[in-house]
Amino acid sequence: MPNRLSRLDGINAVRILKEFDPLYGITTDIIVGFPGESEEEFDQSLGLVREAGFLKVHGFPYSDRPGTPAASMPGHIGAAEKKRRNAALAREAE
Repeated sequence: MPNRLSRLDGINAVRILKEFDPLYGITTDIIVGFPGESEEEFDQSLGLVREAGFLKVHGFPYSDRPGTPAASMPGHIGAAEKKRRNAALAREAE
């Protein structure tokens, strides 16, 4: 089984790197509106962005890719909601 970082591990890693060298620029990519993503889970993503203090956040809405497991998952989120979430993520990342 691969090692996985917890949310706190990730935040602490960014903080340690920034303390070591304040010029480090840590960036991240975040998909919004993945099938089944709840409002609470989306809020957790916003909190992560707030806490970690990334240099840049590239947010983008989930889009179907035929033949992938996610394409057949339940709970697909509508385009308007994905757009709203992506805009909220961009505001949080400023």
